[in-house]
Amino acid sequence: TLEFEITSLKKIQTILKKEKNPNLYEIIPYIEGTTSAPVMLTLINNLQALFNQREQSLNDMAVNNLKIKAIDKQIKNQTSLLIEYIDNSLAVFNDRKKEHQKKIEEYENKIFNENTYHEIEYSRLNRIYSINEGFYHQLI
Repeated sequence: TLEFEITSLKKIQTILKKEKNPNLYEIIPYIEGTTSAPVMLTLINNLQALFNQREQSLNDMAVNNLKIKAIDKQIKNQTSLLIEYIDNSLAVFNDRKKEHQKKIEEYENKIFNENTYHEIEYSRLNRIYSINEGFYHQLI
């Protein structure tokens, strides 16, 4: 699931950084199923409300109007807030991934340690020998 989270967040991050006015409905499918979905959906809903407000204001006013500029600034701030949240989430998920990989390596080292591996192999062979010995005595 960490890989899924990281991949989804990277895709959203690319869309947000690449496009000035991203299609927010394109981002929603990438959010579904992630642990950060509730927070990100709230941020995206706020951003969509600002886009809608901007579009309504553009119908009544010129592009250079102060209200439009203020909304543009809010959109920029909301987008940068969303990107910052994604960056922080990616950092956390990458750290978790590294921790999990370290634990996996640690357990593999414990399991496949030279002495431990030989002990495990000896006990397996000993069980097979005792089973075969039991069958041999039953045949006699």
